[in-house]
Amino acid sequence: MRLAVERTFLTSRGLIICGRSGRALSIVLLLSLAACAPAPQPAAQPAAPASQPAAAPNCDNPGEAVANANNACFDDRPVNTGSPLVPIGDSIPGNPTPSILLVQVGADGAVQRVMGKQISDNTQFHVAALTYAKTLTFRPAQKNGQPVKAWVEVMLRPIRKK
Repeated sequence: MRLAVERTFLTSRGLIICGRSGRALSIVLLLSLAACAPAPQPAAQPAAPASQPAAAPNCDNPGEAVANANNACFDDRPVNTGSPLVPIGDSIPGNPTPSILLVQVGADGAVQRVMGKQISDNTQFHVAALTYAKTLTFRPAQKNGQPVKAWVEVMLRPIRKK
């Protein structure tokens, strides 16, 4: 069964899976429906005159930060120093598709936040991938030769334990 999932959040209190309609799907432990409320839409802004430079991207916004237009957020992106393979046991059936996550990496290389970008076709694996991502370490992003906090996209694939 394929679910229409828009966003997933791993919190200290559980996993929140948000459906396309903005309602929480009761698949896993859900403790907060507020996180599934549709994101507020920014008010329409008049087009800036051509002579003004474009506004700097918001480096705390995962979408803008991963895109990193004109290297505004970092010069060198964070690099995962661990394995992109998530060990899974027999409790996860079949061959799950990968989970694509957005990971915020601190200037110290530690994971600060994890958000689901593309959920696996297996919810159990997706939960395992979200949890595993929090254990990863990274070589931090660099801006002007200094380590900085940055968002990066990470694809995690399952591997069977032997």
